[in-house]
Amino acid sequence: MNLLGMQAELCSLQEELELNAKNNEKRGPEHRRLQCDWTSLDSGQPESEERKNLLMKVRSKLDEYNNTLIQQITLNKQAAPRPSDLNQLRAWLTNVFHGASALRGPGADVWFAQANGEIKREDFISIWPRKNASDSFTMLLFKLMDWWTSVLPNTPHFGLKKQTFPGRVPSWLPSSSQAQDFEIYSTVAVMVRFADTIATVMCCLIITVPIIILNYIHNSNFRLLVILLSTLLFSFLLASSSDAARKDIFAATAAFTAVQVVFVGNSQ
Repeated sequence: MNLLGMQAELCSLQEELELNAKNNEKRGPEHRRLQCDWTSLDSGQPESEERKNLLMKVRSKLDEYNNTLIQQITLNKQAAPRPSDLNQLRAWLTNVFHGASALRGPGADVWFAQANGEIKREDFISIWPRKNASDSFTMLLFKLMDWWTSVLPNTPHFGLKKQTFPGRVPSWLPSSSQAQDFEIYSTVAVMVRFADTIATVMCCLIITVPIIILNYIHNSNFRLLVILLSTLLFSFLLASSSDAARKDIFAATAAFTAVQVVFVGNSQ
């Protein structure tokens, strides 16, 4: 909205400049020179001050517009926050035991869906995005780990560390109320390495296992069925466990299919 408002102001100033130029054309050659001669424009005469002031307004507004546009481009390049981080913030703001009462109200409503529609994660930006832990497969492992620690809290957490924020009971609640602590993962490097290891092993298996199966199948129809199923599984795992672009997934799937077809052709 800010950019659109400044664009409207610039268009209005442009119309004023064009009107001023038409008026100078009617006044004669001396006034006509104000449009192309800086010395005449800077002479300090009353007829030149009007156009000069308009040009100064355009220069100032254009500089403000360009700076705002650069800021907007810079902000748009920032990544959106991870869904898990956004959910943790919302949980912290909504729980009365987490000491977030000072942030409730209009300042906190921006993080939640409004009555007129659903909020989009892309509307937010992350100042320091954790890119190495943002792929779908790693996020799935984080959810599994949360489930694991909630069901079996006394089992090993595989090196994952959590930071605990002690809860407190608000003054308006009964003193017998039990405060709830708030926990978040403080280290994600272990989970990222574990996810990379699992993904690497899965890639090796999905590439080699179909070749081994094709080696023991001699019926052409069954071989085609294995190629179809393994290709579908390969593309599904690649799309769900990585942030690869669609064209990269298509290229990798085509290469994988070509390898299977070449193997079948040479083994006949």
